[in-house]
Amino acid sequence: MKRLVEVREAAQAASLPELAVRFEDVEGMPAGRIAAAVVAALTSIQEAQQHRALAMELDMVAINLKNLR
Repeated sequence: MKRLVEVREAAQAASLPELAVRFEDVEGMPAGRIAAAVVAALTSIQEAQQHRALAMELDMVAINLKNLR
């Protein structure tokens, strides 16, 4: 969860509101919704070199999605 809050804050700082909004209420989201938001966000930014750091964070979250509760 902490990583997704960091992604949200980094997206806001990088003027990426369309990415930040995906994780707006991440603290209260069910696991399935978090998983969908992570995959959608990763798909939308994975090709953008300027957002590589965010993509790497989302990759780490995606790898650990099975551990969400």
